[in-house]
Formats: sequence, C-alpha cells, structure tokens
Amino acid sequence: MVMVKIRGIYATALSSLLLRKGFTIVQCSTTMSKRLSIPKTIEVADALIFDDEDAAQLIVRGKPKAVSMLIESLREELPDLIVKDWMTNVYSIHRGVVIDTLPQGVKVSVYGGEGFLPEKTLQVGDEVTVTLVKPSFEGKPPLLTRRIQVVGPHVKLIFGGWVSVSERIKNPSRVRQLFNLGCMVKPNGWGIKWRSTAVSASTEGLMLEVKELMKVANEVMAKANKVKAPSLLLEGEQAVKIYVPLEAKIKLDNIRGQVTPTTPKHHLIKSWGKPFAAAIDLVEKLLEEDKEAKLNLAMVTNILLRKALRVGSRLSIIHMKPDGTVISLTPGVIEEVNYDDETLKVKRKFNEGGVYDGLGIPKEKGDYGLTELSAKAWVVKTTYYSANGKIKGEYYSISTPAEIMPRKAKYMDLGVDVVKTASGRVQVLDVDEPKLWYAKGYISKWLMDKALNEAKRIEEELTSR
Repeated sequence: MVMVKIRGIYATALSSLLLRKGFTIVQCSTTMSKRLSIPKTIEVADALIFDDEDAAQLIVRGKPKAVSMLIESLREELPDLIVKDWMTNVYSIHRGVVIDTLPQGVKVSVYGGEGFLPEKTLQVGDEVTVTLVKPSFEGKPPLLTRRIQVVGPHVKLIFGGWVSVSERIKNPSRVRQLFNLGCMVKPNGWGIKWRSTAVSASTEGLMLEVKELMKVANEVMAKANKVKAPSLLLEGEQAVKIYVPLEAKIKLDNIRGQVTPTTPKHHLIKSWGKPFAAAIDLVEKLLEEDKEAKLNLAMVTNILLRKALRVGSRLSIIHMKPDGTVISLTPGVIEEVNYDDETLKVKRKFNEGGVYDGLGIPKEKGDYGLTELSAKAWVVKTTYYSANGKIKGEYYSISTPAEIMPRKAKYMDLGVDVVKTASGRVQVLDVDEPKLWYAKGYISKWLMDKALNEAKRIEEELTSR
C-alpha cells in the first residue's frame, strides 16, 4: 500500500483518481476528508505531489518505488502527461569532485550528473562530500551543500546545524515541545530540523528516529573517506516534474466534478492567476454550500474566457519541449477569436534576416505570419506571408492542444512537424524526435503514436489538395 500526500489545485482530482487506483491518501485537509469520505490520517507519506509556482506542472517527490508506481498509474488515466525525471535524487549524498570554477561557486561532478555548490574557496580537482538539496529541471545544475543532510520521515539531521522546527507546524505549544526535545537529543556536531510530520509523532518515536539517522550519518561519513569521486553515498528521494497538458486538465476537471461542483476548465483557469482563481473559488463554494443554487457553470467559464481574450490585444506564445526547453516565440496581436471553438488567429511580424525553419526561405522586410492556436487541435499552424500578402509557406507544429490564457498561449511541441512550400511541396520533419522522447521516458507510447499519426494525417490532407 503506497501512501501519498497531495497539495495544490489538483488535490481533489488526483486524490479521487489515486484512491480508485488503490493508493492511500494521507495528511489530507478537512475539506478533502469531507469531499472524498476518507479519514484524516497522520501517517507518513511515501510520496508527495504538489504544484509548481504557476500550477502548470506537478512535482512528485518520494521513495523511488512509490514515485514510479504513481507515474505509471497516472499515465494509465492521463496518457498525455509529460514526465521529466532528474537524474540525481533530492537529499542524495555524494562524494563529488570540482570540475569548474564559476563566479558564484563551483561546478561539481556527482554520481549521475553535475551540481552547483555556492562556495568560492574550492579549486578544480578538490573532492567534497555534498547533499543535493534542490533539483533542477530546466537545464541548470541542481543545488548542492556541504552541510550534509540525512533525512527521515520526521526529522532532518544537518551537519553543523542547529535546532529548528518546520514553519508548517503552527501550534506554539507543540513548537516549544519539539524545540526542547531537539536540544536534548541533538548529536554533537549536528543540527536537527523537525519536519511538519513531527507534529503528531510520539516522543519515543522521534528519539528513536534521530538515533537511527545518526547511525546512517556515521556510515555515510565513513564511506566518504574510502570511495573515489564521483560516488553515490546515499540514495535520497526521487524528484519528478510532470507537465499537465490541456486534455489532462480537462479529464481532471471531470474527475473533480464527480465529487464537488466544478466549472469547465477549472484547472486551466485556476492557473491564470489570483483574480480568476478567486472567481472560480467563489462560484464553486456557493454551489458546494447551497445545493439548491442555480448557476450555469459553463456560462461562468465563457464569461472568464471573454474577459481574458480580446481582439487587438497582444499575445505571447510559449513553445515548450518535453526535454524542458522553453522558447518564447515572436509575440503577436489577436486578430480573430472564436470563443465557442476556442481558437485564435494571431498576427506576428518578423524581422528581416535569416530563414524560416523547415521552409528554408529568407525572412524579408515586411513579412508577417498568421498563427492559428486551438484548444481542440493537436497542431499549431503558421502561414507565412510576404509584405504584399503572398503566401511564402505553411508550417504545422504537432503539439498538445493550446492552453489559451490572458496575454499568452502555450503548448508542448511533440517534435514532428509538417511544412508546405509556396510551390506545393509537402514534407514531414523531425519524425525521430517523438521516438527519442519516448525512449527517454518523457512521453508515453500513446503520445508518441498520437504525434506521428497527426503528422501523417496532415501530410495526407495537404498532399491531396
């Protein structure tokens, strides 16, 4: 039985989904306990799921086996999820070697990759024992520290640290109890930080955990003096980032709607920012508390869409890739909006110089493009025009349906593209990219096949014209 703690805007939907898959939800809120008719257990989670900063993605952290089971179960229901696994685990401990000096610190080679250590006194070739305290998924190295951390379910032992208590523990009396206990059991040369789970743990259990973690710490430190860098000393927790595309969000809307009133596009609109999230919360809370209230939820969503998207407004376009690459395309101005079909036409102007990707034709003065974005299509189409309005070519980027929001739209590029030149030649490009991303585990086989089939469909359609 895998125990999971879930926080954030996806909590209700994911909890409901995972309960059906046989997982146990622990440390849930009072609201969640009531909605799903589950007990408010205080057991320690095997894995934690929470939103990132803008609620566009999920972070999953925990025991490697538990994380693997979660990903497999989520993909069975949401096959379009994009999964980026970091090669080294958070709270893993390494014997590393400095390979480069940087203005703010040094780059360290560790088992499975590289990390950044913010210390300026080290030189290339120096060996260090480090803990990975913050993973990175955007191409930057993870953050390392020489203040070794050995982490258990309720407590962190921190080399050279002091006694502290998680800020998530709000009860002043319990904070004092834990602080005093920490001062009493703190090993020489080590600090203690009580994690939020310590709030309901027994004193005897906490004391035993500190003792056991200290044994692990001593073993790690002894091993560090014997191994050759780079070497892994302690496994730590696996950390995975999951991008939730629009279709997955809609499925989660439907799952949430089975247990509590939910507006269409709930999870998308909640990620738009506080004013829109507050509007959604207000409407849904009214319906949850007053079962007799009459309110058209689809109309609420439509009103918010019309407020967010207006002809003549400027729109940024965020082009993402499964490997974590994020490209901000040339922005444009919205020329057409179809609120019912959820489609946009955006006019974008290009600078002179260079060539258009895939088409191989020069960018000339006065060129512009019309980019068509849709919440219901697996393609982003851009038609390129010369200054006099003559078509120069068409580019079809096979992508997840666009997430259209105030002042920007974003989508996940699935690698394969189709182009049509002004002369009528049709060509499929980068057909191996979806296969590569599937091989790396970023996308599911279902999503790889979806991308390749969509490219084939568009190629056949363009060729038959």
